[in-house]
This record gives sequence, structure tokens and C-alpha cells, in this order.
Amino acid sequence: MGRPTLDLTLLRRHVAQLEPPFSRTSEVVSLGDPGLDMALPWRGLPKVGVHDIIGSVADAAADGFAMALAGRLAGGRGRVLYAGGWRCWLPYGPGLVRFGIDPDRLFLVAVHRPAELLWVMEEGLRGGALAVVIGDGAVADLTASRRLQLAAENGGSVALMLASIGGAHSSAALTRWRIAAAPSPDGAPGPRWRVALERCRGGRPGDWLVDWHDEAHRFTVVPPMADRRLALATA
Repeated sequence: MGRPTLDLTLLRRHVAQLEPPFSRTSEVVSLGDPGLDMALPWRGLPKVGVHDIIGSVADAAADGFAMALAGRLAGGRGRVLYAGGWRCWLPYGPGLVRFGIDPDRLFLVAVHRPAELLWVMEEGLRGGALAVVIGDGAVADLTASRRLQLAAENGGSVALMLASIGGAHSSAALTRWRIAAAPSPDGAPGPRWRVALERCRGGRPGDWLVDWHDEAHRFTVVPPMADRRLALATA
């Protein structure tokens, strides 16, 4: 019996059918800097799906980055749900204006256990009335993250799962970001973070020093030379 032939065209078509719809048809939001957008296979961040954001509990860098992403994704008009509370704090609504989030369109949900957090996120995503659902302290395994991904696709929403370093597991998230605080020079337009894209299927993982612009509500990658000058000045 001869060896079976592999029809690559048919195989690619079959794989494309298995890909979630957001990878081909959903709207994409630019992060504001081509360096970040071009590292992602969608040339921006899809408005449907699940993303992991990891940071240290010692600072609020990951929380700030998540809020900035939420502001870009919501576009100033979409509703944002923030669920958390048992491990640290709930955000102050008026203070989120700097990230482009309208306090009148922000919903805060205090939960007492991680299981409650995942339930709130899934229900919020599936409802279709929210642009972004943020879970502070959300640690979802592969099964739970797939449930969130399906809920996001059904509702046309984005889930941002905030986890502390060491608390993240294997998940079905589209991307995984690791965030750390970075010193800002005098006159900086907003907060500065060390941003690492650790995992993105079809993308190009990388590490950047990133500024957030409070007025323009967008990210900007700091040029490498400026990064080195700041490091020398700090030293």
C-alpha cells in the first residue's frame, strides 16, 4: 500500500475552520504604537477574547496596564466590569479617567472567593452588554479559560485576567503579558511600564519600555537610546 498524500491546501482550510472567529473577522483595536501592534498577529488587540496580565502584588503596574488596555478596548463608550476585592482593593472610578474609562460606565463587583470571580467574569462576558471584563486575581486553568473564551466569543467581549507572578497557569488566553513598574523621567506623559509579551500564538514575543499618554490615551514604546540614558541617569 502506498503512503497517503498530504493535501496541504485542504489541511490549511481545515485548520482555518477550527480557528476562533476573532482571528479572522473581529474588530481590532490599535494599542497606539506600531511597535506593539506589529508584534501581534492581528496588528492590534482583538475586541473579542481572553488575555492574561501578570504582575507583582508589590505594585499596581499590572493593574494600571490592564486599565489602560480596557480604556483602549472600550473606546470611551463601552462598559467595563471590574471584579475582585478579596485580595487587595477595588479601583477608584474617577481616577480611571486618565486611562480613558468613563466612571459612569464602570461597574465594580466585590467577590469573596476565586470561584466566584470566574463565575462573575463568565456571566459578564456572555451577557453581551460589556466591552471589557477585568478579573483581579483570576487564575483560570485550561478548562476554565476555555469557558471564558467561549463566553467572550458569545458576548463579543474581552476578558483581562489579572494574576500575580507565580499564580498563572496554562490557559487558553490569546496573549500573556508580564508587567513591571519603570521609573519615569520628569515631564513624562503618564506612567511607564516594562511590558513583556510572553506568549501569543502567531505573534512575536518581545520586551519593551512603554509610556502611557494620559491625554491621548495610548501607549508609546520608548526608543532604546532613551531607555539606556534613563538607566545611566538612575544608576
